[in-house]
Amino acid sequence: MAAGRQALERDRTAWTPGTTALFCRFMEAGSKEDDLQLLHVLARANDPTALKYAEGLRSDPFLGAEAAYVTEAVNFLRAPALATCSTAKPTPGGARKRWERNGLSSISASLGRCAS
Repeated sequence: MAAGRQALERDRTAWTPGTTALFCRFMEAGSKEDDLQLLHVLARANDPTALKYAEGLRSDPFLGAEAAYVTEAVNFLRAPALATCSTAKPTPGGARKRWERNGLSSISASLGRCAS
């Protein structure tokens, strides 16, 4: 199980609904501490099931803060691409660093969005 979770964390292929299903299975089988470490991976998702899953965890006292971040990240990835970079508003400093640390700036660039 641990090897599968690590593989999911390291996988950088395009996210699919099947990836969300696999993610949910790993979350159900892990401890809360393991789930907290794995939850940031869901921030790469762009499907409605992933969004619903993250929203459902927002009320969890242990996972809630990370789930709120993941919900915003999935919403961002589901939003229509920005028309031009000049219309993009910069993310506040702390949030920008967190998104970049989790690889979202490179993901948004691959989706045709500004990755400032």
